[in-house]
Amino acid sequence: MVLLKRIKKNRYNSIIKNCRTVNPDHLLGTSEDSALQMFYHAFRHVQPYKDFLSKKTDIESIDVTSIESFKTNVPLTDKGLIYGDIGNILEQMNIEDVNSVLLSSGATGSFSFGINSHEEIRRNTRFLELILDHYYNILSEKTLIINCLSVKVPSFIDCTFAEIGPRTDSLLYLIQTMSHHYDQTVIIGDNYFIKNSLEEAISAGIDLNPLKLHLVLGGVYLPESLREYLSGLLKINPTDPATGSILSSMGMSEFGFNLFFESMETIRLRKILQKNEKLRKELLGKDAPPYLPMCFNYFPQAFYVEEVQGEIVVTTLNKKSQLPLIRYNTKDAGHIIPYSKLNQILAEDALNTEKLLPHFNSPLVLAFGKVEFLAVNDIKIYPAQVQDIIYTHPEIAKRTTGYFHLSDRDRKPKLEIQIKKGPVTTHDKHQFQNMCADAFFDYFRGKLTSRDIDIIVEPYARFRWGMEIDYERKFKYI
Repeated sequence: MVLLKRIKKNRYNSIIKNCRTVNPDHLLGTSEDSALQMFYHAFRHVQPYKDFLSKKTDIESIDVTSIESFKTNVPLTDKGLIYGDIGNILEQMNIEDVNSVLLSSGATGSFSFGINSHEEIRRNTRFLELILDHYYNILSEKTLIINCLSVKVPSFIDCTFAEIGPRTDSLLYLIQTMSHHYDQTVIIGDNYFIKNSLEEAISAGIDLNPLKLHLVLGGVYLPESLREYLSGLLKINPTDPATGSILSSMGMSEFGFNLFFESMETIRLRKILQKNEKLRKELLGKDAPPYLPMCFNYFPQAFYVEEVQGEIVVTTLNKKSQLPLIRYNTKDAGHIIPYSKLNQILAEDALNTEKLLPHFNSPLVLAFGKVEFLAVNDIKIYPAQVQDIIYTHPEIAKRTTGYFHLSDRDRKPKLEIQIKKGPVTTHDKHQFQNMCADAFFDYFRGKLTSRDIDIIVEPYARFRWGMEIDYERKFKYI
């Protein structure tokens, strides 16, 4: 078993080394070539995709001989176009080859899903194991991985893997009884579930300090203030991974659990963007939303990623995919910065250092997610801004579930914030509400006042927007 781990690790290290040393322009060119090949494979061998094309263009004369013509002549697909006709697609598919279905959250009111064969599951498992070993050395260190997501992650042979779903009691039990038997524990879960569970662990007197805990967060936007808040709870030194780490990952049911991922370098770069307005405008443009994007890497060998009119478009490059997605518009706002351009821009300010340039020579994905806001007197309030307000103030963060709702359905716009479970006196509620209002209006100083919007805190059971909170659905903020 030790020999097999060593062989695996050597193979994974070779892949990682190639990703870090390959010429970035060559890597991108290879991804572009693969996208062209993927288009022709789907065009010739996947009847549902050919049917889709015939509705959008003249397939007899379609010209796709270069990446430029691919971008010009191949129509975009999206959730509605693909999954709105899923019955017809499934009828033309060999169902016996389908081994798993990964369903989306349905937050938009409709579902999409990934369809995987045995071979795709093995491939995805190897990919996830490679990533986890790169960041956490799971093939070298005794590792307990706890999956708190509501969907199952492919299991790994070479570490202890616990599937518990979003259950705080189960997570706390494993941390208390098992984590100290391992060199490290990696916890995968929703931002708010992890935040509330760790707070409950501390309240219950569980000593987390001796444990080396790594958090892999996802599902929703991660403000830097929340990363700092969680680092404080776990006594993590953000500059020293040996004390633990907090990384975010962006997956999509259509493409798998780990489409985009952070690194220590992308986190440092994001923190620079937070403070450096000149650099932020160079990378994002002047019309970007007024909150930090996530800074992600990805594997161009597995996906071809474009930016089309400010939205992220993805093409899967796996020819064995049961449902190949070509130029699939995720509808997530963002920018794609080629590695060579990123290097050039950072060099102008002498920032292209080992600590800031991502070690993977892939384009940088700057992802804002689904951009939505509430407009109050021409001032746009984004959920990401409210999250930043909450977690910048630990005394607010520890008393809330993390959930809130912006609305203007009544006569006056309002921000409603949910208090954690437990008794709340009228005095405490009033005092906490004033604290939240002060933090909010300080953030929007000179733009909004209490005359423009009400800031309301509600006890857990009276929060009308969250009576079905179960960490299995993406929360609707607006």
